Amino acid sequence: MDERVLLVEESPRLHFRLELADALEATDPSGTDGYAQREEAALGALEDLDAAFRAGLSGCAFTMFVVTHEAFGYLAGGYGLRQLGIEGLTPESEPSAARIQAAAQAIDQGRAAPAVFYEETDAGRRVGQSVAESVGVPALPLSTLESDPAPRDYTSAMEENLTNLREGLRCGA
Repeated sequence: MDERVLLVEESPRLHFRLELADALEATDPSGTDGYAQREEAALGALEDLDAAFRAGLSGCAFTMFVVTHEAFGYLAGGYGLRQLGIEGLTPESEPSAARIQAAAQAIDQGRAAPAVFYEETDAGRRVGQSVAESVGVPALPLSTLESDPAPRDYTSAMEENLTNLREGLRCGA
């Protein structure tokens, strides 16, 4: 199997982008050297980011975290974490009282990190801050880059995610 696919097999979006690079090379052979250089740089950055996540999320006090919506399955699964969604997979739905109570109990009982992570949308922020306030824990953003957050690239967004995960999961120094 292609080494690039192994690196990103858990993320269909990244896999698609690598396939897109191959398609660009096939369509525009004159740009092959440039595409190959940029692809190598991107893969190196992804490998560095993966190493940072592996090191940064090892030895955390918690492995389960509460999220406003279950958009972080690939992230959680890739690093031995579990997400507990307040809204499930559909971010537009309103959370049920039962799901909010289950999340609050998981935090109160020490089964989940003492934080509520929210997707960077107005609705995500509203739900995340509301639930976090009711439980007495911080609300921390996690980016999916699907909304239109402050301009940044994938790497910087994921570095912010790592910082917030480390804070919420109470990871060591």
